Amino acid sequence: MKLIDAASNLDYNTWVRGLVGAAISGGASSVSGAIVLPSLDSAQFNLFHPHFWIAVLAIGGSSALVSLMKFLSTEPLPRMKQVTTTTEVVSGTAPAPVVTKTVEETHQEPINKTKP
Repeated sequence: MKLIDAASNLDYNTWVRGLVGAAISGGASSVSGAIVLPSLDSAQFNLFHPHFWIAVLAIGGSSALVSLMKFLSTEPLPRMKQVTTTTEVVSGTAPAPVVTKTVEETHQEPINKTKP
């Protein structure tokens, strides 16, 4: 059960967004292939020839794979969820001006599940 509880405290949402962002940024290099290829060989690499689209997809797919692997090398697992606690301190009396101070603390905290 401890492994399942630890896995539920991971921030999967941010991690998956990072994976998708890495794939999109890597796949964006296929745009450069779509610009360069027709200038190299316009007979085979024009918009109406299948070699053009195969080459553009291969360039985009391989670049997306490299970007995904780079992201996974820096962040192989999702990070722990961050909890931010905000405390408001009120000082002074009613006729005097009220001074508020906000203290912000960020820490990692396990989620306590209550059983029904």
